[in-house]
Amino acid sequence: VVRLSNGQVAISGKTNSDGGNTLFYESAVNYSNNNSFPSSNETTVKVHLDAIDISEIEWIEIEVRARYISPENSPGTVGIDGDKNGFSIAAKGVQRDYEGWLDSDGDGIENVLDLCPIENASGFDLDLNGCIDDSDGDTITDDIDECVAEDASGFDLDLDGCIDDSDADSVKDDVDLCYTEIINSSWPIMENGCRPIDNTPQITIISEPENSTVWDDMLLVRWQVEDSDGDQLTTGVKIMIAHNNSNESSSELIRCVPMMWGDNSSEFFCIWVIPTDLPSYDINGQQLHLEFFVQSSNQSPEANNELITKSSQNVFTSSWDNSSIDDDNSLILNKEELSKQKRILMLAITGLVAALVGVIFVAKKFLWQDFNEVVSEITEKELPSVESDRD
Repeated sequence: VVRLSNGQVAISGKTNSDGGNTLFYESAVNYSNNNSFPSSNETTVKVHLDAIDISEIEWIEIEVRARYISPENSPGTVGIDGDKNGFSIAAKGVQRDYEGWLDSDGDGIENVLDLCPIENASGFDLDLNGCIDDSDGDTITDDIDECVAEDASGFDLDLDGCIDDSDADSVKDDVDLCYTEIINSSWPIMENGCRPIDNTPQITIISEPENSTVWDDMLLVRWQVEDSDGDQLTTGVKIMIAHNNSNESSSELIRCVPMMWGDNSSEFFCIWVIPTDLPSYDINGQQLHLEFFVQSSNQSPEANNELITKSSQNVFTSSWDNSSIDDDNSLILNKEELSKQKRILMLAITGLVAALVGVIFVAKKFLWQDFNEVVSEITEKELPSVESDRD
C-alpha cells in the first residue's frame, strides 16, 4: 500500500487501463474485504504512480500488509515453505535520501521548512522559520542588534541597531533638533537637544531731553534694561551728533559710565554737566540725539552677544560754544570742583532714590522738593526740561 500526503492510497493489483495504479481515498478502502481486495499468492507485486500523481505531494509512505500466512514445512523461515513473511522494496524513478529533510545549517529547521537554509538561526528564531529574527524591524538582525527593542530605522549610520547620537549630547538623533558643536556641562541641553534661547536684552527709555530743547547746563538721562534670562549686561548711553540733519548718519560725541538708579538693578542714569563734559570742539546749534546700548555677557556657546542699540527720536541742541570759553573767564569753573560737584550730585540722586523707596508713602512730595533744592544748590541752575516719571 502506498499512501500519499493528500490522503489517497494506491494498492498493488489495482491498476488503470494505462497500467498505472488506481488512487483511492483511504477512507473508502476496506482492506478486510476479500471481494474488493482478494488474497493473492503472488510473491512479487508493484505499484506504479505517474509523475503527475505526485507533483503536489509532500511525502509518500509505503506499507507492506500480510493478512494471512499459511504455516508450511520450515517454521521460522521465509518463502513458500516457511511461516514468516519476508519482503524487500525496490523504488525506481524517485530521489533517495531527499535533502529537504536534512538540516544543512544546523539550526534545527529542516531544509524544506527553512526560509534561510544556509543561515544558522539558533537562539534568534522565535517564529521557527529558519531565519534570524529582526524583532524591532530596523533591518538589523537580532544577533548583531545592540538595541533589539528599538527601531533605529533612518537614524543608524553605524548599523549597530541603536538610534545614533551624532553630536554626543545625550539626546538621540530622532528627537534632537539642534547639532551641539560644543559640549559643556555648564550650559545644559534641553530635551529637544537644543540649548535655551538667549533672549535679546530690551531697552526702555525713562527720561530724556524733550524734542527741540536746548542743553545749556546739566543733562540727566534715565533708562531701563531688561533681560528675561537674567544675564549680566553692559549698558550705557552716548550723545550723538547728526550729520546732514539726519539721525541715520551720525557720530559719537560723548558717552558716560552709567550708574544704577537706586536699588533697582535694571535702571540706570547718566549726567552730563556743561562745560565740564563738553567736547573740545564747537557743537553750538548742532543737532544732537541719544543712542542707548546694551550687550549681554552670557558665555554660552549659543549666546547672543550682539550689541543692541536704541536711538532716541528726540532731537536737541546746545547753545554752548567751547571756543568762547577762553574769552569769557566767567564761564570757567575749577575742573576739580566741577568733578567733585558732579560726584556729589550722583550720590545725592542715588541716596534720594533709595530713601524714596522706604518712605515714599510718608514724604513723597517733600523728598522730591528736597531733591530739586539739592540740585539747585549744586548747579545754581534749574534742571533742563525732561520727561519726569517721579509719580
